[in-house]
Amino acid sequence: MAELTLASTSPRRLDLLTAAGIVVNVSEPDVDEASFDSELDPKELVATLALAKAHSVAGERVLAADTVVSHRGRILGKPKNRNVARATLLAMSDSTVTVVSAVALIKRGGENSEQVETVTTTLNIRALSPAEVNEYVLTGASDDKAGSLAVQDQAASFVSEIDGCYSNVVGLPMCAVRRMLGLEHKDCDSGPLN
Repeated sequence: MAELTLASTSPRRLDLLTAAGIVVNVSEPDVDEASFDSELDPKELVATLALAKAHSVAGERVLAADTVVSHRGRILGKPKNRNVARATLLAMSDSTVTVVSAVALIKRGGENSEQVETVTTTLNIRALSPAEVNEYVLTGASDDKAGSLAVQDQAASFVSEIDGCYSNVVGLPMCAVRRMLGLEHKDCDSGPLN
């Protein structure tokens, strides 16, 4: 079987794959995410971005992913600065957010193929105080995170309930990855928050 190339430099995605015993070569994708239409449906947007990332790197088998957080019909990207992160988190207080990821797997050589799967997870965010949001943002944990939220870190306490795949929220829905790679898999679970 050909080596697997991960078209991502995300340490969270690499950690999830490594923990599952999947060995990958890492390659940074060459995709300008800002050039894609953010008005697309979240599933369509992440699927388009994941495929573009996969096609942007070399390799016989390339795995790529993209994740967005949606709140009240609006896609929340990575915060431009910590003031934006604070405002984003306070807006999500006492409400529900949706995490949508797409995983793309392309195979080259012989029979070329491409697969894309999307996974959706819903998070209920408890009421948050400005002080706890500020304390969290000052740690830097919200930097470079879609929706300013990293549930694998201190923000786990912000989530009162999770419905769907926990690893999706961390950055890569492993149930979809295992299924696409033809590995033994279990259904996506709700992870440690339930």
